[in-house]
Amino acid sequence: MKTHTTGLFKKTLIIVVFASISLILSACLPQVGFGGTASDEGEFKKGAIVKKFPDNVPIYKNSKVIESWGNGADFGASFVVDRDLADVFEFYNKALPALGWQSEASQASETNYVFKIKNEQNSGSVIINTASDGKTTAISIDITHR
Repeated sequence: MKTHTTGLFKKTLIIVVFASISLILSACLPQVGFGGTASDEGEFKKGAIVKKFPDNVPIYKNSKVIESWGNGADFGASFVVDRDLADVFEFYNKALPALGWQSEASQASETNYVFKIKNEQNSGSVIINTASDGKTTAISIDITHR
């Protein structure tokens, strides 16, 4: 019985040591995703639009920002809004050309539309789909410097 207890103690000690080493090493690594720090070189924000997000990208009125990111040339953001999918589609169908974007819309499924967009400086996409709750509409925007 003593051997079994000693073996269990050694296994537990090894797990604790490895967990401690992992924790120490993880503190040395840069943050990825949530909890990262904002800077001009690379930025991630939860619940807000990052600095220098292109101002000619239409954002649906009263949409809630889930997250956004940017690195000075490329940007992305995700939103949800308590509006019908068709209303949001119609907004982007009108707003993108009005702000100087060439856009090509396609319907990927009954609940998913994709706008491929471009202008002189940037290209990207606006994806509009029914959110996972089945009630709200999700909007994802991806912009890449050309």
